[in-house]
Amino acid sequence: MLGNVDDHLQELNLIDAVQRLGVAYHFEEEIAQALLRMYKSGRDYSDDLHAVDLQFRLLTQEGYNVSPGKYFSPFFP
Repeated sequence: MLGNVDDHLQELNLIDAVQRLGVAYHFEEEIAQALLRMYKSGRDYSDDLHAVDLQFRLLTQEGYNVSPGKYFSPFFP
């Protein structure tokens, strides 16, 4: 499912939607792999607060150690 998504933001939104629908347990391995790729890539969305917030929430929810300063500092100098 997530392997067919080209856009990083689209992938974030898809993971969020699957979790909100309560069917994420069907895709646990795919979600874990996608979030690991996102964590390792360090993609910067400094121009889109929604994307920054979504990525930060999904990564911290999954247990990744991410710094709020890294993600939100462009919005709150």
